[in-house]
Amino acid sequence: SPFLFMYGENAFPEWKEEWRLRLARYLNAGGFLFIDSDSSKGDGFDKSIRRELAAAFPGKPLKKLEPEHTVYKSFFLLKEQAGRLINKPYLEGLDADDRSPVIYSQNDITGAFLTDAFGNYKFDVTPGGETQREMSMRYGVNIIMYALCVNYKSDQVHIPFILKRRR
Repeated sequence: SPFLFMYGENAFPEWKEEWRLRLARYLNAGGFLFIDSDSSKGDGFDKSIRRELAAAFPGKPLKKLEPEHTVYKSFFLLKEQAGRLINKPYLEGLDADDRSPVIYSQNDITGAFLTDAFGNYKFDVTPGGETQREMSMRYGVNIIMYALCVNYKSDQVHIPFILKRRR
């Protein structure tokens, strides 16, 4: 599985060292982890995830992804942040050579497109409503494309096509 997904809202106990080693091995071998949360419910999950990633990847903290990062252009060209809520106006990532094996959102991207058994959306999206929901879905597509294709879009061959689509 090239793609792991983790969602959280609350603090969690420290992981066993074996779990950290397995995660580091998986990510260093080409795996990908997308972490999504709703940080408006407190910072317990945020502190826990930062603690575990710091232990698994010493000296490689999560940091804000620059607007030029490939995840923002892996399929859709994205500028503004999206999610069920806009708690943090950016994504964070963990750097490993020329890729980000971990991308972390505190905007509850996946909550924006969660539906019930009847296909109705479970949560309102604020402050941008349905436009923000659409952008959240685009973020979901971009994150999956990035996880599967990494930095292929950063290749110079694609720049003229991207610029033409932007116009």
